[in-house]
Order: sequence, then structure tokens, then C-alpha cells
Amino acid sequence: MLNKKNITIVISLLLFYLLGSMVVNSVFLADDLGWSGVSFSETINHSNFTTRPLSAIPMGILVELIHYSDYYYYLAYIFVIISVYLVYKTLMLYVENELFAYLGTLLYIILPIGTSSFYSMIMLNSNMAIGFYCLSLIYLKKDYNRRNLLISSLFFLLSILSYEICIPLLLLNILLIQKNKFKSSREYKHYIVMLVLTPVVFYFFYRFALRDLLFVNSTNRERIGKIFNVSRDFQVIYKLILTYSFSLIKSIVRGVVAIRFYSIEDFVVLIMVNILFVLQVAKYKFREIKNLDKVLKLSIIGFVLTNGIYFLSDYLPNLYYFSNRVMGASKLLFGVVLVAGVFYISKKSPKVAKGTLFLGFFLLSVTAISIKNAWIYANEFNISLFKKNKIFDKNTIFKRSKHCSFGNRL
Repeated sequence: MLNKKNITIVISLLLFYLLGSMVVNSVFLADDLGWSGVSFSETINHSNFTTRPLSAIPMGILVELIHYSDYYYYLAYIFVIISVYLVYKTLMLYVENELFAYLGTLLYIILPIGTSSFYSMIMLNSNMAIGFYCLSLIYLKKDYNRRNLLISSLFFLLSILSYEICIPLLLLNILLIQKNKFKSSREYKHYIVMLVLTPVVFYFFYRFALRDLLFVNSTNRERIGKIFNVSRDFQVIYKLILTYSFSLIKSIVRGVVAIRFYSIEDFVVLIMVNILFVLQVAKYKFREIKNLDKVLKLSIIGFVLTNGIYFLSDYLPNLYYFSNRVMGASKLLFGVVLVAGVFYISKKSPKVAKGTLFLGFFLLSVTAISIKNAWIYANEFNISLFKKNKIFDKNTIFKRSKHCSFGNRL
């Protein structure tokens, strides 16, 4: 059995080192630069947020606070930490296996997918969406009654009103309901109908009745018609295959090569987390997971569903640039698929499974630290660029937004 205290140490050490490095180095992402100097009212009425009114509130508060100090920018990391905690609690609740929940949470932190959602203030909406979706799943797992149904549906609604990345996962919620817990087939079907209708009705009520009354600006971000564009659909599928194969491997290789740029602190943290990880897993005896087949099947379905967002938007799958913004849910489910795969391997060869874990964790932890360094390097490069072009002036917007960077280049 794993030691929960040691689990907490590894997750916390990695998480706080990656985020803390951004604070210590005063990194301000270029994606967030345009929000410096914007008011609370302007934020919540911005077309980016009228479809995401819930995340507009903390975002508006942060942009107001940044007027007084740049360091309020990093309060957005609170949402990252909360989402990580809720991911662990959700995996533990559904799989009831410490190692599975531990590995799934670690992959949520260190997979080189959707990295901007960890480091960007504007992407607190992604972390809010993941957090609320996890709460939706937690209440879905409780006793099947009207109260828990309403609470679960409410959290799902809050998730999609924070960011739309979890909309396709409504189908996963349906599949997670256990039919044998109901007295009759009719009761089960009624529960399914209410689970779907409750968030959908409230969401459409907001979109078509409330939004234009509450906000000055509004825009429709979904592009339903794109799903009928067959050539684009094939392009999305091709890009998805490329993203989760070649691009992912390339990111890991670049991350390992970039180890030559590590600081002493980077090496210390890397060695510490890997030693602790090995000590945790080496003596662990893989326990049989109930319904492992179902866990793997549902996680694959969930992963496929999260990528459905590309068929309904202007984004194309890509680990880099703006496209990685919508990959928060995909990263979570992709990590779960990988962990389920390792447990499948353990059924035939525990030693091979552990070897896969040790090597995989080492490579991904190296990559995570390298990506963190890439953000910091971009920040330093941008500062020098601003100074060279004489736009780094204390009378400009850069007085408040002193540092910025241009995202994941690994």
C-alpha cells in the first residue's frame, strides 16, 4: 500500500516547483499581456468571456489587482492547485486504487499537453472547468437521488460556463451511471434524461435569454457547421494522430535534450522526485482493479470525446501555440488511458510495468522541467527584445506587465 504522505510530497514538490519558478522569475505570459490595464467591467463584458461568464469573475478580479502589483497575477495558480487536488480525489473515488490515482494526477501535471493551462492567467478558465467537472463526477458517484443529480448537473453546468472543453463529456457522465443501482429500467432512463436535460436547459436559457441582457458584447464560439466539412474533419483526425504520436514524442525528446540548460535547483528537484517515486513504486504490489476493462474503455471514450471540441471550433489539434489551450480535459483523460494501460501490462508482467513507470516518469518529469525553463527563457528573451526596441518604458503598459513570454516551444 502506498504512503499517502509520500504521495503528497511528490505531487506537491513537482507542482509547487514548476509554478513557484514562474513566480520567482516574474514570468508574465504574452497571451496575458493584453489584459494588463483592463478593468473588471471590461473583462466580464469582453467577447472572450460572455460565453464563459463564471471564469470572467475571478479573471476580472485579477486584472484589477494587477493594477496594484504584478504579483497578483500568480493568484491564478490557486485554480491549478485546486484542479490537481480534485483530479486525485475523483480518480481515487472511481478506481479505488492509490497508485492509479497517484499516477493519473502526476500525468495531469507533467504531460507536455496543454501546458498553457498551467501557466497562463487567462487559462484559469480551463482549470475551473476541470475542477467543476470533477465535482460533477464526485456527486454523480454518490447515491442516485434527486439532490445528488441536481448538484452533479449544476457542477457540470458551472464547468461549461467556465470553459467549454468538457461539453462532450456529458456522454461520459451518462456512461458512468450504474444501471444495476436502480430498481427498474424506467427509473434508470428517467435519471439519464434528467441528467442530460438539467444542464442543457439551463445552458441554452443562459445563451439565448440571459447573455444578451447581461452583457454588452457576445459571440458564438461554436461552429456547428464545421462538423459537416468533410475535408476539415479528415484534417482534424490527421492532426490528432500527429499530435498524440509524433508531436508528443518530439516534445519529450526536446525536453530531454534541453536538460543541458538545467540549473542546480532543476537537477536537485528532478533527482528528489524520481528517487521518491522509485521508492514508492518499487515495493508496490499491483492490486487487481475492479472492472479494469471498463475503466480503460470509458477512459478511451472520454479521451475521444474531449477531442470532439475540434470539430466544433476554429482550432486544429496542436501541442503548441494557441491550440493547446483547449487540451486540459484531453490531457486528463489521456493520462488515465496511459495509467490503465500500465495496469494491463502489470497483469502479465509487474516488472515490465514498473520499468515502464520508472522510465516514463523520468522522461516526463525531465520534459516538464524543460518546458518550465522554456517559458522562463522566452520571458527573458522578450524583455531584452522590448529593451532593444525601446518599448520597455515605465510610462507604457509594460510598467505593469514587465515580463511576458510566448508559450511552449518544446
